[in-house]
Amino acid sequence: ARTYAKTYHMPIVITRFGNIYGPGDMNGNRIIPGIMHAVLTNTELIIRSDGTYIRDYCYVRDIAQATVQLLEHIETTRQQAFNISSDETYSVLDLIKKAGSVLKKKISYRINNTAQNEIPRQSLSYDRIRKTIGWKPKYTLQTGLIETFAWYRKYICLL
Repeated sequence: ARTYAKTYHMPIVITRFGNIYGPGDMNGNRIIPGIMHAVLTNTELIIRSDGTYIRDYCYVRDIAQATVQLLEHIETTRQQAFNISSDETYSVLDLIKKAGSVLKKKISYRINNTAQNEIPRQSLSYDRIRKTIGWKPKYTLQTGLIETFAWYRKYICLL
């Protein structure tokens, strides 16, 4: 994308995201939709990994807002790559505990440990976007989970 932007003088900005979560995510294989499904149906959450893999989690509204701001500042951001993420970094097991605490629900789970070729720890720094246009995430995991749960409770309970 950067080569194309430079070659053709295109106003292109490159983005990379941390683990996005929020309303509308229908992929039941992802951890947060899986948590929502388990809570709403009172069923066991199946964990593909051993539960120790660490990821950062960024709420979808923060992703959208950051993307819009990058485009609004295209003269400054063009031909650059920006990570959009959060400071919310958790292992799978810690995420389940946090979600249970926030949603005031006990989340039962089973560790299958069948995930293969996964990176044990993965998170992104959003320093460049913060320094370039002043963006930082507004949603905490707590507020994002509450909004996400409200959406799932209203629109779906079976993934």
